[in-house]
Amino acid sequence: MKKYLILAFACLAAFGCDESAIDPLAGTYPVPQNLEFATVAGKREEKLESGLRTFAVKLECAEGTFDANFTADKYFLVPKTYTFSESAGTDGTYFNTSWTPKGGSAVKVKSGDLKVSKADDNYEFKAALTLADSKVIKVHFNGEIVYEPVIEALRLPALLSASAQAQADGSNIITVKAGTSGITATPGEYGVTIGGNGNYISIDFVSSDATLHEGTYTPAANGEAKSGNYVMGYDTEMWNTTFTNWGTCWFTVANDAATGIHIESGDITVSKKGTTYTITVKNDDIFAEYVGELGL
Repeated sequence: MKKYLILAFACLAAFGCDESAIDPLAGTYPVPQNLEFATVAGKREEKLESGLRTFAVKLECAEGTFDANFTADKYFLVPKTYTFSESAGTDGTYFNTSWTPKGGSAVKVKSGDLKVSKADDNYEFKAALTLADSKVIKVHFNGEIVYEPVIEALRLPALLSASAQAQADGSNIITVKAGTSGITATPGEYGVTIGGNGNYISIDFVSSDATLHEGTYTPAANGEAKSGNYVMGYDTEMWNTTFTNWGTCWFTVANDAATGIHIESGDITVSKKGTTYTITVKNDDIFAEYVGELGL
């Protein structure tokens, strides 16, 4: 009996404590290196096609340099707990982050959460991160990082419809409708029926063919618009009835009921990368943007 107990303890000693050990036989574990940062050596922001932004922050201390990259959905680094990602593009993640000891080479972070707190322009970072060489660093930063306010376009993630209609003069009216996430579009015999709650825009572009081309479109009245224009919002009479909000208009929808205003000023810019369009509408009253495919 005594021999079996000795064998059992020997097994526990050999295998019971080797989880994540550097050397399972020796039972040794990584000792975290505590790094206290107070200096911001650099920062950079970049807006992605998705509307998200990446934030690069370089921190320095006596022991070396910490380079972190975050993805967030505001013009500033949003306070939250960021999780590790292999690449940019996912909100609430950090990526391509490394620690460079003084006089040494950069070592990439491979795991760990990074908590960001914020009070006005004062930020605090806290993290225990595992590096690619299996070493662990404990990062702490407390200091000021200033992000200048950016007026953001209202994102219109929902494509409601897109169509091209040939005109008698050989041009085409390309109508694009896009809305906020609370807007619905139900196809019907005479187009789509818009419902839900939120906002949407209907734009009548004038094109030389059935393609929406890149460029800056300027306003022109119905009947006078040429290629490179968009048709300003207007009302029209048909069958002794007034039909409102034709052409390019902005709508507010509440409980399936829409009210609209004419868009009569400002430029509308169209850019394209691959099959993805970016349509930006900006005047004194409206600043909105659709990013996505059109399927024309």
